[in-house]
Amino acid sequence: MSRRIATALVIFLCFVGCETSPEQADPSVQHAGGGIGFDGKRSALLDWHNSRVVNPATGKVPKNIRSLELQFASQHPVYQRTDQQALLETWRNIGPDTLGGRTRALVADVLNDQHMIAGGVSGGIYATEDGGLTWVRRTTSVQSPGVTTIVQDTRPGYEQNWYAGTGEIMGASAGGAFAFMHGDGLLKSTDNGQTWQPIVSTNSGFPQSYNSPFDHVFRLAMDPTAEGEGTLYAAVALGAIYRSADGGNSWEEVLGRFGNNGSYTTDVAVAANGTVYAALAKNSASGNVVNTHGIYSSTNGTDWEDITPAGWPGEYERIVIGLSPADHNQVWFIMLSPGYGQEGTAYRSGEPFELWHSLWKYNDAGNGTWEDKSAAIPKFGGLRGDFNSQGGYDLHVTCHPTDTNILVIGGTSLYVSRDGFADMATLQWIGGYGSDYKRPLTMADLAYPDHHPDQHAALFLPSNPSVLYTASDGGIHRTNDVLADSVTWLERNKGYVTSQFYTVKLHPRDDAHYNSFVLGGLQDNGSWLRFEKDGSDRWLSPMDADGAGCDMAMDGKHYYMSKQQGRVFRFELDSLGETVGWQRIDPIGPTVSDYLFINPLALDPVNDEVLYL
Repeated sequence: MSRRIATALVIFLCFVGCETSPEQADPSVQHAGGGIGFDGKRSALLDWHNSRVVNPATGKVPKNIRSLELQFASQHPVYQRTDQQALLETWRNIGPDTLGGRTRALVADVLNDQHMIAGGVSGGIYATEDGGLTWVRRTTSVQSPGVTTIVQDTRPGYEQNWYAGTGEIMGASAGGAFAFMHGDGLLKSTDNGQTWQPIVSTNSGFPQSYNSPFDHVFRLAMDPTAEGEGTLYAAVALGAIYRSADGGNSWEEVLGRFGNNGSYTTDVAVAANGTVYAALAKNSASGNVVNTHGIYSSTNGTDWEDITPAGWPGEYERIVIGLSPADHNQVWFIMLSPGYGQEGTAYRSGEPFELWHSLWKYNDAGNGTWEDKSAAIPKFGGLRGDFNSQGGYDLHVTCHPTDTNILVIGGTSLYVSRDGFADMATLQWIGGYGSDYKRPLTMADLAYPDHHPDQHAALFLPSNPSVLYTASDGGIHRTNDVLADSVTWLERNKGYVTSQFYTVKLHPRDDAHYNSFVLGGLQDNGSWLRFEKDGSDRWLSPMDADGAGCDMAMDGKHYYMSKQQGRVFRFELDSLGETVGWQRIDPIGPTVSDYLFINPLALDPVNDEVLYL
């Protein structure tokens, strides 16, 4: 069916330079949002988020903006019932309930590995009792939903205790120019993850302000050898490691300094013998700031030894630690290291840019020895890709429970080594996607079958280490044989409602059939349509990538969806919701830099043959 489209293009100018970080923070440090790559400069996603919150006249976020919002809202009529039951009566979840969103934490119960707990960065904490076949949300709607790290107290007799950290400072959906989606401290469960309560010593109750080190937590780690209430470590953003010797009731800063420390990202891990390892980044923007950076170890959690090896990169961004359960002396470190290690290439808008990562193995036996394994980092090109962590946004190294030679590393894609990264040629690409973006392929062509890009965590099943679970921007996935010649994946997102909507539109036709139609664009999960058929609702996904502006025509056949940075498509769907045809329709002339990352569009409500962009 031919339709005339008149398109009006409005170019929105994005202002940058917002400074809403803690007083101690260095506002010159710039980091990318997630999902579109990173080359050391502000991403389009950052600019888009920034443009939504800054004052156009000053280019900065107004002071006390949250208080001003609340003051404005208080002038409007308010529904009087504000208790939890009222919220449940007013709102109901309509899905999609099989689509997971960005997940940074996934842990299996040491007593029963079919019981797992996962954390979505905007969905809260979920638990499964059946290995991921079904999930149930365990945090409430009034608790901080931005979960970034989860840990269990695995000591005998204490396994009912779990801890979770909040606040995503890399890749957050509201992370434009330091206008972050702040967390609000730590949560603790004493009933094996069934219910969660805030830890008072870390919880300010003011998530609209960055007023605590625990508002952005990269990692929590428990000491499995400690006595008493439990020793807990927290690696927080802006350069510090904190320690609690009483199960989170009180804390001391034991390494680094929170604030202007030059170490934007941190990590911490505790080996089976109680040795603590910490990693603090060294950012190029740190300048001459007196700071603590590099790799450290401690046998008591308070006295630290700098074990950074000779030949270490001069600059290193995010570092992630991987402990080997099979050998407590074996520790792995993977990092973004500009100018050092394995050089790769990725593409943005068809233009190449360099990627640099390095991988190190540390043996803590005796005096400690280091091996540089960077030469084995993937550099394949094509669909298998060069290793890409998007500026450290998606990055992990995960060790096999019983075999020290089997490891997986994750960035945008997932790779497995069977020989301890002795040789790049023996690596296998098993998930995510490659980085050959300059080719005119669709996401389906680039993606690994039945998996999802942007890897944040992985979990070997302790009772059967052939099984691997992954946590990504697409939620939870499982393979039953991670060493198979061709690895196959199963989605494990039923009830794991953690996907992130950028936009949402209701159908303009006001009748019983179309009243249930909902169309939206989602972070890294494309565009989804809630489609009514035979009295039942189902969700369809006609388009991939980052779903952006969207709309629906009155005729019930034509649907308008867009990807990041202004790529607009018109779809025709039949009565079953199947795609009959599609066409790309954005204007010829403007480049991607002319568009916002998530660019609005709207059909004219009077004449829906006119589309405004």
